[in-house]
Amino acid sequence: MPYGFPAGGNLLAFAKEPNPPDEWWPLVKGALDADKAVHAEFVAKLIDSGAPSLDHFSGKVREYKEYAKALVAYYIGRAESRDNLLNANETFDWSRFFIQQLVDDLEFSNIDKTQISVVTFNFDRSFEQALLIRLSTVFSKSGKQVAEAIAHWNFIHVHGSLGQLPEFATSGAGRPYQHNPDPERLKLDIQGIKLLDDAEADSPEFQQAQELIQEADVLFILGFAFHRVNCERVIPQQWSTEKSPPQIFGTTHGMSDGAINKAKSHFRSGPSLTPYQGDCLSLLKHYEHIFSD
Repeated sequence: MPYGFPAGGNLLAFAKEPNPPDEWWPLVKGALDADKAVHAEFVAKLIDSGAPSLDHFSGKVREYKEYAKALVAYYIGRAESRDNLLNANETFDWSRFFIQQLVDDLEFSNIDKTQISVVTFNFDRSFEQALLIRLSTVFSKSGKQVAEAIAHWNFIHVHGSLGQLPEFATSGAGRPYQHNPDPERLKLDIQGIKLLDDAEADSPEFQQAQELIQEADVLFILGFAFHRVNCERVIPQQWSTEKSPPQIFGTTHGMSDGAINKAKSHFRSGPSLTPYQGDCLSLLKHYEHIFSD
């Protein structure tokens, strides 16, 4: 949200809007052959369902799943803006703080000695883009040079994404970090994202995510709601006995005591979760001593 992206509640509100932006109509007509009548039916069904999210709605009323995914892809893609990323409110700009601590006193030639893995349920590529911009500026390198230098880092989008950034693309041209109101692009974006009931617990992405979490020394869980299904899919059920378990710190901002206890219960078979009643930036600042060396 600090970088201009809608949270789940915002996406739900956007989807219920009877009059989306004018550019939406030719986009969805070209991508799904849908029109204003389809949108009106979708909005009516969404409101009548009382669904708390688009994920929940599309999992129950499946005939509108592709249309729901199109709306998600459109509003997420529209928010991918360099200005949004670089002009975020400093009070909440956690990625700038994290990257600053990461590169402080670090030589570019030693970047291969650092190891970061990112597991995200989000479709946008904001963290990867922030890394490219910040690191290429600090080290006076091109985005491609930075991408090659951190190729050993992992960025796992367990629910898919809007595509690889051009600098990281292993095949094809990649998708630039910008709004692209093109029907063919929207088709690809729809194919690239997975809503809650689309995702498979045994997918390569979730398997890799669990392996990376197992291998971690420190795990920061940022802006994660600890939804039961998401936790079951991404948190290892059996933890390795060959290494010490990771230290785990997670934001629980705005969560009730009961919700925090439920979040803790997902780690009963392994390391314990240390909850932090603050936002992402506050958590990182509080535990700066753990990762800034």
